Amino acid sequence: MELSTCLKALGDPTRFIIFQHLLIRKHCTRSLSRKLGFTEATISQHLKILHEAGLMYKEKYGYHMHYLPTQEALDFLASSFEEMRQASLALNRDPKVCQCEYRQQMENEPVGQILEKDRDTMRIAVAYENGQIFQHFGRTEQFKFYDVQDGTVKAAQVVSADGYTQKYVDAAYRITEEKT
Repeated sequence: MELSTCLKALGDPTRFIIFQHLLIRKHCTRSLSRKLGFTEATISQHLKILHEAGLMYKEKYGYHMHYLPTQEALDFLASSFEEMRQASLALNRDPKVCQCEYRQQMENEPVGQILEKDRDTMRIAVAYENGQIFQHFGRTEQFKFYDVQDGTVKAAQVVSADGYTQKYVDAAYRITEEKT
């Protein structure tokens, strides 16, 4: 059983409501259809997805099929969330401590050294397209770098993004340092 499969199945609001109703008592398709106001075909499709994810099983009672949650799935979900909870409790939440491997890597690269030398100057990078600042988190054609000192823009420079996304703005930052 995979956690992502279970969460995907429960991620749909209708399936989550159906699953909650199955936790209270077993239901047939018709019962859930009347209770929730969906067609039996809609309920049947949602039940199929929950069943394929291993979250429930079915038992035949006379003409109708009744659905129930599997205890194994509930135990699996509970233990998975408990593991996540324990991992979260073990995190160092001190805002002064950075455990990011990327930051450690950057401290050993020239950009970190450049910033150390000139603490009075702040460099700000923004996405820049068609002569305007463009706010987004995807790809951009250019970056515009501003060097700010004592609250005043001392220099501005437009640099090609060379295929980098905004989350890799440090790479473009290095390009400006090499060109200056």
